[in-house]
Amino acid sequence: MRPVQSGVIPVAVALAIAVAIALAAPASAQAVTITVPGDISVLATSRAGATVEYDVTARDADGGALVPTCEPAAGSAFPVGTTRVECGATDAAGGSASASFAVTVAPYGAIPRLIMPGDITVPAASPAGAVVAYDVSARDAAGRTIEATCRPASGLTFPVGEVQVRCRAVDAVRASASGYFTVTVTPYVDTVPPTITVPADMTVPAVSPAGANVAYAASATDNVDESVTPTCEPPSASAFPVGETEVECRATDAAGNSATATFTITVSAYVDTVPPALTVPADMTVPATSPLGATVVYDAHARDNVDGELEPECEPPSGSTFPVGETEVECHVTDAAGHSDTASFTVTVSAYVDTVPPGIAVPEAITVPADSPAGATVEYEATARDIVDGMIVPMCEPPSGSAFPVGETEVECQATDAAGNSSSISFIITVTPYVDTVPPVITVPNDIVVADGAAVSYVASAIDNVDGDVTPACSPPSGSAFGTGQTRVVCLASDAAGNEAISAFTVTVTPAGTPPTPPAITVPADMAVAATSPSGAVVAYAASARDAAGAAVAVECSPASGATFAVGHRTVRCSAADSEGNSARAQFAVTVRPFEPAPQAGERLFLEAFDSGLSRWTESGGPNWRAGAHEGPRNPDGTPASAHAASVAKADDCDAGCTLEMASPVDLSGRTGATLALTRYVDRTLDAGEHLRIDVHSGGAWTTAMEWTHGAGDDGVWHQESHDLAGHLSSDFKVRLVATTSTAGEDVAVDNVEVWATGGAPPEDAAAPVITVPAGVAAAATSAAGAAVGYAASASDAVDGHIAPVCRPQQGSTFTVGETRVTCTATDTARNTARAQFTVTVSPFVPAPQRGNLVFMEGFGAETAPWAESGSPNWTLGRHDGPRNPDGTATASSDNDVARADRCDADCTLTLLRTVDLSGRTGATMSLSRYVDRALDAGEYLKVEVHSDGAWTTAMAWTHGSGDDGQWRHVSHDLAGHLSSDFKVRLVARASSVGEDVAVDDLAVWATG
Repeated sequence: MRPVQSGVIPVAVALAIAVAIALAAPASAQAVTITVPGDISVLATSRAGATVEYDVTARDADGGALVPTCEPAAGSAFPVGTTRVECGATDAAGGSASASFAVTVAPYGAIPRLIMPGDITVPAASPAGAVVAYDVSARDAAGRTIEATCRPASGLTFPVGEVQVRCRAVDAVRASASGYFTVTVTPYVDTVPPTITVPADMTVPAVSPAGANVAYAASATDNVDESVTPTCEPPSASAFPVGETEVECRATDAAGNSATATFTITVSAYVDTVPPALTVPADMTVPATSPLGATVVYDAHARDNVDGELEPECEPPSGSTFPVGETEVECHVTDAAGHSDTASFTVTVSAYVDTVPPGIAVPEAITVPADSPAGATVEYEATARDIVDGMIVPMCEPPSGSAFPVGETEVECQATDAAGNSSSISFIITVTPYVDTVPPVITVPNDIVVADGAAVSYVASAIDNVDGDVTPACSPPSGSAFGTGQTRVVCLASDAAGNEAISAFTVTVTPAGTPPTPPAITVPADMAVAATSPSGAVVAYAASARDAAGAAVAVECSPASGATFAVGHRTVRCSAADSEGNSARAQFAVTVRPFEPAPQAGERLFLEAFDSGLSRWTESGGPNWRAGAHEGPRNPDGTPASAHAASVAKADDCDAGCTLEMASPVDLSGRTGATLALTRYVDRTLDAGEHLRIDVHSGGAWTTAMEWTHGAGDDGVWHQESHDLAGHLSSDFKVRLVATTSTAGEDVAVDNVEVWATGGAPPEDAAAPVITVPAGVAAAATSAAGAAVGYAASASDAVDGHIAPVCRPQQGSTFTVGETRVTCTATDTARNTARAQFTVTVSPFVPAPQRGNLVFMEGFGAETAPWAESGSPNWTLGRHDGPRNPDGTATASSDNDVARADRCDADCTLTLLRTVDLSGRTGATMSLSRYVDRALDAGEYLKVEVHSDGAWTTAMAWTHGSGDDGQWRHVSHDLAGHLSSDFKVRLVARASSVGEDVAVDDLAVWATG
């Protein structure tokens, strides 16, 4: 407490508290009573003291009033200090009584006394602070209690921090005292969690078997935070299942205090009373696609609020052949609760007019290596099918089996139906340049026996598939003198490509007398056979020998008779030795022509070459079937022992059966016969129990058609197989490949799976091919013209298998800067056509940096502040896409902000404000990207002018028709003659309409020296 003294004001007379005192007199005089006040305290009104009034009364025994006497008398001036007042009274009978009291006069100028607490420190009860109560009292100089007032008052809310409480007391004579103390409220620490309000438990009816979406409201309040949002799980408006679900809500204030509250939502069981909604098409009119009418595919669907999507039953069903005329389609659907809906619509098939040309199926581009310098003989298959006439033989030029030269040859195929409708399609056969890897074939004599002393002459020759006759080098050469005994003659022939061949024979020189006679070997003439499989052919031959006595001698030949000869040319070398050690050798050639599988009978309904991967198949078991090139095992020298270069389906590392199943069935119902053909490979290293199996599906069941295990024959080579499908002519026919191989090195493979059928009517092919194109191709321009862009597009048809799509622009074409839409079309033999599109985006050409240092660059990406406009103010900054094609796609674009101008009836100029100092430079170049609209009229232009030595000259100018209109192009200009200190650039445009615009970007100046 810090009391503060104040001045003294005049003293008021204090109120006396009356005290009645009855004084007892002796028995004879006790009838008199006197009453005096209690002790009196007053403040002095001057330095002398104070005048004090008081009241004293007396009565006799009868109650009559008596006049008492007091000393000092009432109204006397009492000095400062305490004065005793003596009073007495006497009645008529002489009875008397006396009494006294004290009068105390406090000194003049004394101030009240203020009683206050010391400094107070309390914690805040809320962010607002704390309610603080305190006790302050006061007494005047005479010791009487007087009122004290304080600000802030006791019991108010004090804010966080320090607050001075100031107090004051004033006595009856206006003397005052004041003081203060400090109340400190420490910061609030929030430990009180929010209060959450949630709904009472709720019960709602289900709106579906899944339950119902239930919305509810939950709120929370906090003693500190103004707004606290509770989080409830499940949240409001969630789907609640049938039954009871407890909802828990949690609220957390900013101080991390959390509170939770729960309630229950009960969803009663759903009662289905809603029928399904059936949607059918509007009445349809379609043209007949054949004299029988048209196959009509429509979409009728139904949805039930309980059962979801339902499949309605319609008659005739979608995909049926509708006859010419009107046919009413009736559709009906029923949900699980027995509620139903019906609807109908009419399909009208107009009379058939054959205007559809045949569909032609040709291979996609074929690339084969030349088998001679002249090229290669190429076989291909082209088929045509007409919706009326059925299968038609197309005419192709050059025909299949022709000799194609090295390079690209376009094959044009045309087919015409009975109604005169024609179609044509082409594909490219590319014969890559011939690479000569075949050594010459050397012919040497059989072993020679001569008498001693004679020179030996012989003839050795060689022929090469490219160089023709080649002269072999033999050692010892023909005509040499051979010593007694056996001499090995080795002949070497090399062609121009460096391929070498070696052959040898023996010259035996006998001593004088009768020379020994070597065995006589008989071998076949050179043989030519056709391959019986892609691996080649098993070739059997007979070779024999007899000695001089005519006895048979064993002959050893390599390769042995009965071995598998690969496609191509192979020399068989045979040798024989008699019992005397005389030997002889002979050889002949075996040529195996390429494998040509026998054509299957009837019509091919399905072909899978796996060139498009496994897109038409479904995997199960271990996912180890994959598509790719397969070469089989290799010889010790690294050459393929049995090659199959095409893409195939192959599997390995399948501990359990890995299956690959056709995703869609082939309809064989109504056929009189069918055949399954394929090419397969089984590794030699398969263990017991490991296999490749082909299962077929018909009539709802799977059966095994073919199976191969290790040792089943033809291991390690590709072999063609076929299987009669009699007994499997159903509408649900499918093929399944099953493999079990325990390691990556034990693999099996399948290729060219085909299904052929005879008799009956082929199923109507209404499904278009499926085209696979890239999602999008991005490339950087390699020149101002754009970039040559390659891409891959393929198509697969459920009937025709792989189809080559036709894409425009073609892959490998030069695409201009910007976005170009590529459209690919594929048509199957039934003339079903599919289209797919994707976008090729070529980013702007970034030219090689100009030689020298970059001294100025303006990309117009920020502002026009460095430039000044004049004329019509139509130069603007912004994105510029160039013109657009009719479909809205961009034909050219610049992928950043540019300076562009349009609607300039007179010149609009954009002039560089600052100068570029080129003085003292030995050379300089200005480069920029520019765009000129194709729609510019006569007299409209874009010009780039340069300023040097105080004058402007035109460096570059473009008008409509000046080249590269409608495209962004990068250009440069030699600044020789402009190497001054005041070099500037000015862009000048004239384009009269908004659609006739010009633009400039990336203007740069390079300097050397």
